[in-house]
Amino acid sequence: ANWTKNTTSPASSILINTNAIRGNVASARGLYNWNADTFDDAQYTQIKHVAQADSNFIGAAVRVAASDHTNYEHICTDTANYLFKRVTGTETQLGGTSAGDALNDVIRVEADGSSITPKLNGSTTGTPGTQTDTAIASGRGGVVTYGDSASNRGDDWEGGNLAAAANPAYQPWYHRAPVLAQ
Repeated sequence: ANWTKNTTSPASSILINTNAIRGNVASARGLYNWNADTFDDAQYTQIKHVAQADSNFIGAAVRVAASDHTNYEHICTDTANYLFKRVTGTETQLGGTSAGDALNDVIRVEADGSSITPKLNGSTTGTPGTQTDTAIASGRGGVVTYGDSASNRGDDWEGGNLAAAANPAYQPWYHRAPVLAQ
C-alpha cells in the first residue's frame, strides 16, 4: 500500500465511494500521506471536489509527517475554505474565507520555503492567500477528509515537487484508489 494513515488524532479512514474518496466517520478527520515517493520541501498536492452537499470537507495536504498529525492543509466546504497547520495534532488556522468551492473545483496547496499557498482552480482568488509559516519544513504529500457523507467526495489526487509541477511523477488518485480499500 502506498498510503499511510496518520494515527495521532485522526479517527476517520478514507473510503472509496463511486470511484472517489470520502471520510467514513462522522465528525472525525482523516489524514493520509503518500509514501511511495520522496517529496522535496517545495511541494504541492491537489484534489478535485467531485461531490459536495454539506459541511463535511475534503482537502489537499503538504509536508505531512510520516506518522503523526503534522501537516499544512487547504480544506474546502460549500460555504468556506481554510488553510490550517497541524503540529502533532494541535491545529492553528492560518487563514480562511467565507467563499466556498464549487463542484469540480480543484483544491490545491503549495509549500515553498516559508510560503504556504492555497489555490482553487490554479488561482489564489477566493482563498486565504499565501501565508508565511516555518513550523513544518518537510514531509510528504497527502489528503485530508472530515465526516462520513457520501455527498462529499474527492478524486484525481495529484502531488509532487514544485520544480517538477509541469510533469508530475505521481499518478492521479483513481490509479491508486484500490490500495486504500484495505
